[in-house]
Amino acid sequence: MQVAELTQGRGLDKILEAVGGNQDATLQQASQLIKRGGLIVAVGTFGENKATLRIVEFKDREMTLKGSRGHPGAFPHCIRLVRSGKVCLEQMLTHRIPLEEAEEGLKMMEEKRGGAIKVILEPHGPG
Repeated sequence: MQVAELTQGRGLDKILEAVGGNQDATLQQASQLIKRGGLIVAVGTFGENKATLRIVEFKDREMTLKGSRGHPGAFPHCIRLVRSGKVCLEQMLTHRIPLEEAEEGLKMMEEKRGGAIKVILEPHGPG
């Protein structure tokens, strides 16, 4: 589904950027998807301690960019959203590996090897 279709061309009210990493795309994507006067909250940690935001989009859309270290009080609400089915995480959970292979799992995510997004560590192996 396209954001423009879902919002009748208005854009999103709020975006939570929680990916970070060694890429420079998600903050730019957020600035293109946010509505005029919308809020982008950057929670993700960027590997090189920098990210690019096109200033023309920033000022023309009159968006607000706010930084956050996260909020532990949000976890119960997030868990309720997932439990209710309103938020589906299955698409992000791409691999399940034994706990002993944690280092390999981190490398898989970092290198996006095999389409890895989030790797679940199973204490007793997959299953």
